[in-house]
Amino acid sequence: MYKGWDFRVVKNKDVNGIYYGITRVYVDESEDASHIDEGISCPVANNFDDLVKQLEEMLEACKRPAIDYNTGEDEED
Repeated sequence: MYKGWDFRVVKNKDVNGIYYGITRVYVDESEDASHIDEGISCPVANNFDDLVKQLEEMLEACKRPAIDYNTGEDEED
């Protein structure tokens, strides 16, 4: 089982409508998102290789279901 910080696509709704973004989430032992960072992540790294790694992880997040920002649950399409 995975436990720790990971990138996920998050779906949120505001007065302008629905939008999607990538942010960091903390995944617990049951593989649920137990904490969702506020805001949308922008990769920042100390070197080029780490930046590329973060971007690759963000692309992998796009292959999984989006998480509803308000409930932390996977979205069903």
